[in-house]
Amino acid sequence: MERLTYFDNGKWRVKIGDTEYSGETVDRLAAYEDTGLEPEAVEHLKLASMGRAVAEITEFEGIPIARLRELAQADREGKFPKYTIGDTVYDRFGRAWEVTSVELHSMRTKNEWLYRCGHKGTDDYCALWYFEAFPSKEAALRREQEAET
Repeated sequence: MERLTYFDNGKWRVKIGDTEYSGETVDRLAAYEDTGLEPEAVEHLKLASMGRAVAEITEFEGIPIARLRELAQADREGKFPKYTIGDTVYDRFGRAWEVTSVELHSMRTKNEWLYRCGHKGTDDYCALWYFEAFPSKEAALRREQEAET
C-alpha cells in the first residue's frame, strides 16, 4: 500500500488535492501506515488473536471448560430438566402454572421428567409427564389457535 502521510517540520502531514492536513487524525493514519499492514491483514490478526485468547481459556466463573462441555452434552441428551422449580410456564390454553417440583422417572425405555405444577396461593395442582409448555401466555394461545385451524 502506498504511504499517504509524510513527516515535515515535526508533524505528520497528508496532502489531499491541493490541501495539506495535520493533526490527531493524520497522526493515527501515520501510526497505522507504520505497521505496514493492509486492512485485510489487520482483520486476520484480530481474528487470530481472538482465537488464541479463546484457546487459552481454561475455566469460566470457576468451572473448568471440560466440565462445561460435559454439562452441555448432558443437556443435549435430555439429562437436565427443561424447567426448574419456580419457573412459570403456560399450558396450551394460556393458563399459568408454577413448577413446584421436578422428578426424573424411569419409563419403559427411557427416563422422563415429571413436572409438578400449581397455582400460587391455591390448592390447584397438576402433574405432567409430557408437558408442552410455553414461555408466555401469548405463545400458548397462538399455538392453540393454530391447532384449531
